[in-house]
Order: sequence, then structure tokens, then C-alpha cells
Amino acid sequence: NAMGASDWSDPSEPVMVRQDAPCKMSAPVLVEKSAKHVNVSFQPPADLGTFDGDLVTSYSIFYACGPNCVKLLEDSESSEVKVIRGARPTSTIISGLRPGSDIAVQVFGTNNFGDGPVSNVALFRSNPSEPEAPNAPRSNLAERTSWSTFVSVLPCYDGGCPVTQFGFEIQEVSDGSIMQTPVWGTNPPDEKGYYFYSIN
Repeated sequence: NAMGASDWSDPSEPVMVRQDAPCKMSAPVLVEKSAKHVNVSFQPPADLGTFDGDLVTSYSIFYACGPNCVKLLEDSESSEVKVIRGARPTSTIISGLRPGSDIAVQVFGTNNFGDGPVSNVALFRSNPSEPEAPNAPRSNLAERTSWSTFVSVLPCYDGGCPVTQFGFEIQEVSDGSIMQTPVWGTNPPDEKGYYFYSIN
């Protein structure tokens, strides 16, 4: 008042600021990748240490692979959505990927009050690699003669990069010698076949 200020009152009972689950985080970013893994990082919630306190106990990552990976993440019941618990903000490796495959990733934080909302989706792609070995060539007995045969082959996974050509290797049963044929262009996944013939 006009005469001055009073002394302070006695302190109240301790009051805890209301806490909540962690807020929505930014989408993960790519650190590095190979044909079989991607390494991602992410930023902790922006208000870590204030509104959220320092109660964020762990981070988790949802991810899905394949051409429909983003839609899979939207379906929380899909068995194709995988989760990594205890993800590290500076570096978390998602391994076991197929070469040249798309992978959609989301992250969320957890504290004593529950799970925070998932981040926006980050989309990455693992590096392509060489194709997988084709299935064993097949011979059409109906088109086999005493001097020629018809051989077909169905390519396997292309390693995430379209197959442009392939060739055959022929081993002579009598002496074990091996001959490589010229390389042909191809257009997978169509099955291709070629005639081989011999002259003496």
C-alpha cells in the first residue's frame, strides 16, 4: 500500500505443473543408407524440458516397406507395420531391407503420461543392387530335337533396378567344358526363351 509492502507469506504446498504426453515430433531424416538398411535420426520434441518436462523416457519408430508403404502406415492394424522401441535420436538403423525398396518411417515419443502423436511420414529408398540369380533354366521337351533345344528363363528379383540383359552359360556334359553365350536384352518380368543348336 502507500506505506510499503508486507513480508512474504509462508510457502504453499508443492505444486506440479500439469504434464502431458510428448507433442508431435518432426519427421525423421536420413543419415545414410545401403542396399539392406537405412540409418535415420530425429529431433526431440521442441518443448522438451518445458511443457513436457524432461519426462520423455523413450522414442519409437514405425516403418513399413514396399510400394504401398505410406498407406500401410495409415493402417495401424496392418501386420506389415514394424516398430522399433528405444530408438536413438542421433542414429537408428532399420535393417533387413530389400535392395531398391521404398520405406516409410514415423517417430513418436513416450513419457509417464503416454505416447505422443506420430510424426509426419518420411519416405526413403534403399540403394539398388545387382539382380538375384534367376531360377534354373527350363528346357521344353516338346521342342527338343537331336541337334537343338529350347531353353527359357524367368528372372528373379531385379535388385530394385530393372534388368537390362542376361546370358546363358552352357556346360558340356562329356568333358565339363563351359561356354558362355552372348548377352541378350530382356524385358522382365516376361519369360524369355531361346533356341540353341549345334552343327558338326
